[in-house]
Amino acid sequence: MNPKLLLILLFAGTSILLPQEKQFDVDGIKNAAVTPAGIVFTDLKNSALYLEKNSEPVFLTSSPGSGLYYSLSTDKQTIGYKQIDQNGNQIPSLIDLTTKKITPLHSAVKLAGQVSFAKEGTTAFTIDNELIIRKNVSEMKYDLGTYANMAPISPDARYVAYNDNNDQLYLLDLQSSEKRKITNGGGGYFNPIWSPNGKKLLYSSLGATLKVYDLANDSTYKITEEAYSPAWSNDSRWIIFYKKEIKNLELLNSDLYLSSFDGTKQTRLTFTKDQFECDPSFGLTDDEVIYSKFEKGTIVKAVLSLQDHSLKVKSELNLKVKPIEIPSPNLYKKTLDVDTLDIPYINQVFDTPDYYNGSAACGPTSAMMIVAFYKILPVWNITCSWPSSHNSPYGKYICEPYRFRLTNYVLTANDPNDRPSQGAYGYMWSGTSPYSSMASFYIKHGIAATRADEPSYQTALDEVNTGRPYTICNGLTTAGHIIVAHGTATQSHTLIFNDPYGDKNIPGYPNYFGKNAKYDWPGYNNGYKNLNTVYWSVSTNYTKPETSDTLIDDLDFANGFYMNNKAPVTMNSWKDMNQGYNGHFWYSLTTLKPMDSCYATWTPNIPQTGYYEVSIYIAYSQAEAAKYKIYSLKGLDTLVINQKEIKDAWVSLGKYQFEKGNSGYVHLGDASSIAGEAIVFDAVKWSYVDSIETAIDEQDISNPKEFRLEQNYPNPFNPVTVISWQLAAGSNVTLKIYDVLGNEVAALVNEFQKAGEHSITFSASQLASGIYIYRINAGGFSASRKLILLR
Repeated sequence: MNPKLLLILLFAGTSILLPQEKQFDVDGIKNAAVTPAGIVFTDLKNSALYLEKNSEPVFLTSSPGSGLYYSLSTDKQTIGYKQIDQNGNQIPSLIDLTTKKITPLHSAVKLAGQVSFAKEGTTAFTIDNELIIRKNVSEMKYDLGTYANMAPISPDARYVAYNDNNDQLYLLDLQSSEKRKITNGGGGYFNPIWSPNGKKLLYSSLGATLKVYDLANDSTYKITEEAYSPAWSNDSRWIIFYKKEIKNLELLNSDLYLSSFDGTKQTRLTFTKDQFECDPSFGLTDDEVIYSKFEKGTIVKAVLSLQDHSLKVKSELNLKVKPIEIPSPNLYKKTLDVDTLDIPYINQVFDTPDYYNGSAACGPTSAMMIVAFYKILPVWNITCSWPSSHNSPYGKYICEPYRFRLTNYVLTANDPNDRPSQGAYGYMWSGTSPYSSMASFYIKHGIAATRADEPSYQTALDEVNTGRPYTICNGLTTAGHIIVAHGTATQSHTLIFNDPYGDKNIPGYPNYFGKNAKYDWPGYNNGYKNLNTVYWSVSTNYTKPETSDTLIDDLDFANGFYMNNKAPVTMNSWKDMNQGYNGHFWYSLTTLKPMDSCYATWTPNIPQTGYYEVSIYIAYSQAEAAKYKIYSLKGLDTLVINQKEIKDAWVSLGKYQFEKGNSGYVHLGDASSIAGEAIVFDAVKWSYVDSIETAIDEQDISNPKEFRLEQNYPNPFNPVTVISWQLAAGSNVTLKIYDVLGNEVAALVNEFQKAGEHSITFSASQLASGIYIYRINAGGFSASRKLILLR
């Protein structure tokens, strides 16, 4: 069965398994927490809040992102969360778990922060850059100097922790208003969580490394790497979290772990296979733990022994709830709020060949979008069948072999269906991964690239604001995902991406709507799907070569150069060298076939009608009979050039009439009289000589009134020159070269030719220096001229 069809059929069911995104039961739950009123939790989309009561889910509220980063009061009787309406306006709010009453803490604004709690009913939240702290009827305000979505107040109401745009964490002393930076700048951090006693602060790096800052001794402890959803014990001594087992962008398993607050004692609590435990938290006492299971949508209650660090399952609650699809037309519509880059979109599943399973190709596909944006490679069309029949200009590069700048993209890695794949996918996954190979992939395509681990939001913002596509590996999916940032939304800390898997804000993922998707930065919540983590990034920069309307180079794919790669030709049929004009040329091997297979055309944009000298650039070549076809105002002229005789030089093909615009062009192909020679495709230029009226004294050159043989140009020459002639009527033409003794040394033309102007390039590579005679016979017309070969 077609792998794309299989993927579509699987996706139509309730549970599918894809390497790119582990698709769990759509009735799953997340972020469960025990309260005296029951268990609070959200759905897989963070789109609603629920309370478990007597083993049944009770709906509390819904809005985009309402379940993300919610908090509980110190007595666990109240939920703090953020409402977001259909226009993206935000309202910090409370839910009383006894009465289910919702209380807004502020009017709707563009930027509001998450709600946090301290003792005696104190609440804290941000509005833009301002921190607001309320206790009963009193209110205090502090200027943080930056917008922080998460600015939790310590349980004793002494400190507030928050981050800046560089994702560095600070402590604000609410008594002295002193601000103190507690992270060292080596990467970004987010999600600060106070210990219940208020003496320690747990936080995560953007790449999921857990750390604890101890206020008492001003010390920082590294707990562990690649840890998710951490939570404190009630006595502030222990931290519980989960880890993932990931291979080649596939989530294989997850298990729960326990650590002391300083990281000196760590224990793995679960050892199950394919159970996918996640989001653990302590209950009302430290011997009670609850957690979710990805694949079943259940909450597990377990008993934890802090003596031997054993965890025993007590019961399971089936609290399946379907994620609420909240209609938010204004929030999710694809308007580009500010300047963004128009990155060509490639979908890793639907824009790659039908035989190929691209569900694990987010890295190669994201990279190829940037290559396509800079127009570094030619369009290589393929017809794809899903979601409906359409043309994909760059999808073949993901999995089929090609060569560019001396690199052969022929390394092989199996796709998720175990089909050997090459191209960008093989390069990034053959014994390596995008983490180690993506930057070099860009560099080999002529793009400057630098990888950085755990980059800050400010770094990402600077890249996209300077007009440079920015590749980010993140936690949008369960096993990691790679996407391309290229713009900013109006909301702070929301970026605009091309997501090769689709738009996760839209129901049904994968989908075909990943161009200009909006996602929120870790620690922020504007109602879009969250990146969750930012493991690493690759910054790119490319200086496009200067182009000219009348000088067409072999990499000017957007400016007149075309190279054929239609079947049976592929991009692997073409080879190249980093030499020639602007340091690059293509080549292929000549054939004896009557028609060209590998061929190229150079089409200028002529500024004014007139005579132009057409010249070609050759660095070096093996081809002795390269057949150039010049399509000009008067029709087709064919010249056979011995490329082998040309070394790093421009060579004239003669002077021709061209009309203003782009109707004329030069064609060169691999069909030849000699097989197996490397024929070179490099730059072609058009140099204005004169107007047609001046050059021919008002004569209609398409209907000449006389026969004429022109002087060869250049003359003297070495070893190539162009001979031109004019026919007043169609004639049988012979053109031959003689030495001064009258011996024939070359026969250049022997055919019938129509009335008009003609020319041919003559290579004297096999002749000695001296004077030669060229003679034309056309009907009753005969003429001779001298040419001089100087070596």
